[in-house]
Amino acid sequence: MAICGVTPAMAQLDNTVEVTNEVKPVVTDVTKMPVRSQKAETQVTHYTMEYAVQDQPFDNFVEDPLGNYESEAVWKGRKKGYIHMGGGALGKLDGRVAYEFDLTDNDALDIDFSLKGFNGKVKENRFLGVEDWKSRFYKNRAALKYNHRFSNGVDFFAKGAFENHVFNYMGNTLRTDKQHDVLANAVVGFTPYTSARFTVEGSAGVEFFSQNHLFNLRKELGETVLHLDASASYSLTDNQGIGLGLGGVHSHYGNEELKGETRLFFTPHYMCENDEMALKLGVFVSNTGHVAPDARLTFHLDSNSDVYVGARGYEEDNDFRRLHDIHPYFSFRSDAETELVAEFHQIDAFVGYRFGKLNGLSGDVNAGYDYSTNSPDMASMEFAPDGRLFHQTELSKNRRFYINADFTYAYGDVLKIVAHHQLNIEKGKTADKWEKGSFSTPAFEMDWKLDAKLVNGLYAGIDWNFANYTNAADSDPSTPDYNRPNTVNLGASLRYTLPIQQPVTLFVKGDNLLNQKYDRYFGYRNIGTNFLAGFAMSF
Repeated sequence: MAICGVTPAMAQLDNTVEVTNEVKPVVTDVTKMPVRSQKAETQVTHYTMEYAVQDQPFDNFVEDPLGNYESEAVWKGRKKGYIHMGGGALGKLDGRVAYEFDLTDNDALDIDFSLKGFNGKVKENRFLGVEDWKSRFYKNRAALKYNHRFSNGVDFFAKGAFENHVFNYMGNTLRTDKQHDVLANAVVGFTPYTSARFTVEGSAGVEFFSQNHLFNLRKELGETVLHLDASASYSLTDNQGIGLGLGGVHSHYGNEELKGETRLFFTPHYMCENDEMALKLGVFVSNTGHVAPDARLTFHLDSNSDVYVGARGYEEDNDFRRLHDIHPYFSFRSDAETELVAEFHQIDAFVGYRFGKLNGLSGDVNAGYDYSTNSPDMASMEFAPDGRLFHQTELSKNRRFYINADFTYAYGDVLKIVAHHQLNIEKGKTADKWEKGSFSTPAFEMDWKLDAKLVNGLYAGIDWNFANYTNAADSDPSTPDYNRPNTVNLGASLRYTLPIQQPVTLFVKGDNLLNQKYDRYFGYRNIGTNFLAGFAMSF
């Protein structure tokens, strides 16, 4: 085995920024490294930071609460403009318009507007005791991004977005059926700048979230979070380097019942890669007193397969975006101060095997153990005076054993199958004992997608999702006894691209074709079979 720094062949080190601040990450950053045979052959001769510390996706908010209502229209190629429009029964809308203006040879301005949602009724909800449940969710969003490229290839960027969610998951509200949340953000920064063997990059931004429906804190819940991220690295040789990541988070709340926090974190590390192996040795350190390893080792068995092992620790923001994704009616106990400290993953140890394209098949199988403190989950459910069911949020210790199996099969441009499987054996500690696992993370999830070309320009798609959850009543006897139904969703789509100079794609998409009674959020049923049709084009 060649030792780092001795191999004559130059290792192809990725010059990329990787997001590590993910919600409930089940595939560690090492598993997302591409197989060597799939790496783009570049001529990068300097070492750069492999990842940014908690790099914030400022222009990406939480996942849409009911994502299966989107058209999933494909943006084909690098175009200046993009548009797709769709509509269907139950007041369904899915529209987006985006365009990039070339201000000068080195300046560009991107605009992006979208509106999507639905308005439907569920005729039965035994848990909530209603027969005619009006369920609605609409999201409108506007985003801008300015980019300037300097002569040395470094980009300065400034971007921001505003988003409004108008929703109602319960039809018998007494105050108003127009609850809404507001999200906004802004960020400035620059892409990696390299001088000789030294590389730096950084960004600073602010996020805002307002939960505009009243409950036990008596006022609207408002959150403002400031972020700072920077990284510096130095190339010792063509395949060795050292780096330091710096980050900071400051949160502030408009409610005196909620306490914010200020955190600083540092991630020094050493990286080495040659034709046979890749090694990373680092440590995560926070001003909160948290210290954790950040190490991994990958062996390249051949040009198509790797074996990897590692252990890491990190902090994960418990901001309103994360809590909203668990449940849109998240709330806190009003009888005591609540401090939304970050979740600290003390150790996430993993081992796995991945292989590249073997006769069209590639895959990644890995397993690991993740132990964390201040993990957010449901403590109990309470009915508000207006009939809504609120999710009482609590931070507790959490331990999780996970197994992931992901496979992709492609046969030219004729057939593609993507299959994801995830098993979580999870327990949370409340009071003095470990209870059954998370009520927001599926105990088991299976997600399959198939896309097939029928004739030139005509494609058919099928997707299948299954998820199994833990029963909340097992943890809190005061919680209404609600055995959360398994998610069983079957969807299908058909799209056709017209053979014209400016291609236009027509699509129709159906979801919940089996008309199953499952819920996206605890206690709130999904609507039944639904369809969406429209068109998409780039120009």
